[in-house]
Amino acid sequence: MKSPSPEIKNELKLLHLLSYEPHITIEQLHTIGCPTLVIGGDHDVIQPKHTMLIAQSIKNSYLWIIPNSGHSTPIFKKDQFNQVVGDFFSQEFRTIDKFGRFN
Repeated sequence: MKSPSPEIKNELKLLHLLSYEPHITIEQLHTIGCPTLVIGGDHDVIQPKHTMLIAQSIKNSYLWIIPNSGHSTPIFKKDQFNQVVGDFFSQEFRTIDKFGRFN
C-alpha cells in the first residue's frame, strides 16, 4: 500500500489536533467578554464535549449543537445556519435563566 503524501499527512495531523487537542485554555476563554455564539455538530470533528466546555467557559455565550451535523454545517444546512447566525447578530444578548427560557 502506498504511503500518504506529505499533504495528506499534514491534513491528518490537523484533524487530530482539532479533534483531541483544541489548545484553548479555560483561562483564555474566560477573557472573552463579548457575546459569543458557539456552534458545533453532534458529529463534528471537534468533540461535542469540547464545544460544550468552550461555551461554558465564555461568560456571554450561546451554545448551538446541531443534530445530525458535522463540521460542514454552513454548507449542508446553510438556511438554518444563516437564520440562527442572523438572529444572533440582530438580537441583543440576554441571559437565559430558569424563568426566561421559553420567552
